[in-house]
Amino acid sequence: MELALRGDSLSGQYHVGLGRAYVALNLLPAARVAFENALRLDTNTAVARLELLRVLCTMKTFGDAKRLLSERATFDELMVMGKGLLGAGKAWEALEYAKRAVSMDSTNVSSRVLLADTYFALQQYDDAFALYVYLMMESQNSAHVARKLALCYEKRGQRSIPVAILKMQKYMRLTGDTTAADLARLGTWFYARQQYDSSANYYALAVARDSTSAELHFNYGLALFRLGNLHDAEREMRVAERLSAPTLSFQSTLAKTIAAVLLQRKATGGAIRYYQKALRIDPSNADALYGLAVSYDTPGKRALAIRWYRKYLDTVPDDHRDGELVERVQDRLKELGRTGTNR
Repeated sequence: MELALRGDSLSGQYHVGLGRAYVALNLLPAARVAFENALRLDTNTAVARLELLRVLCTMKTFGDAKRLLSERATFDELMVMGKGLLGAGKAWEALEYAKRAVSMDSTNVSSRVLLADTYFALQQYDDAFALYVYLMMESQNSAHVARKLALCYEKRGQRSIPVAILKMQKYMRLTGDTTAADLARLGTWFYARQQYDSSANYYALAVARDSTSAELHFNYGLALFRLGNLHDAEREMRVAERLSAPTLSFQSTLAKTIAAVLLQRKATGGAIRYYQKALRIDPSNADALYGLAVSYDTPGKRALAIRWYRKYLDTVPDDHRDGELVERVQDRLKELGRTGTNR
């Protein structure tokens, strides 16, 4: 498709305008041709070179983009190249251009954000953290920096989680952006702090944003379980079970958790069924073996409890045993041996 623009078709400016029109229509190959024509007609036009560079980076033709850049690349060209490479997952290559941009203008916020983001993508969290801290002091209302700082604090361990929470909440206040992923992240952080009410609140919001995620329903159920809200915890676990049917490893974890909820609710029959389901998936799972034994440890079923307590002791390797739990199981077996299996 050829766009009809008014002007001299032999001028570089005309082809720049044509290229921009193609970009607006997302016709990138045509835009590339137009900007290349503009450069042929006027090799000194920085505008055409920058626009062509943007198109090449968007098209991920980075080899051509690098050939277009000269050793005297402008600040804007370095930024376009660095952002393009970083966006394409080429953080190591982006690092060179980010550093060059910062060395060219160390006071520019955008270049330092690009460098910090590149360090973060490279998992060089200490370098990223240092830059984000300074950027936050300079631009206290930068939502992007607030969110990245939250993620850096998360990487610094449990003691830094409270600050991570504050930064993520600040990001949400600044943007109004409440994605399921970030809401769930806050739920996870509050859970790690044993603040289960706040955890459940954020997971409830996350589930409202994405009701198709088995993991979100599962984690919401765990927070509810910790709060003693067993009815709603069971509901969320069953939703997670339905959504995660094809995933055996998750199904095993889920079955054990539902069983634990049911056991707390004194629904031993349901607990037994779910522990058995977990053991069909993973026959040597210590938690399921122990849970099944406890579920059977009721009048009339204690012979089965003895069997599964012994199975637990026989199955779990010495180096993976919980010493306190093993001692408790051994004491319970002795007690059952003294009193008989019907009491």
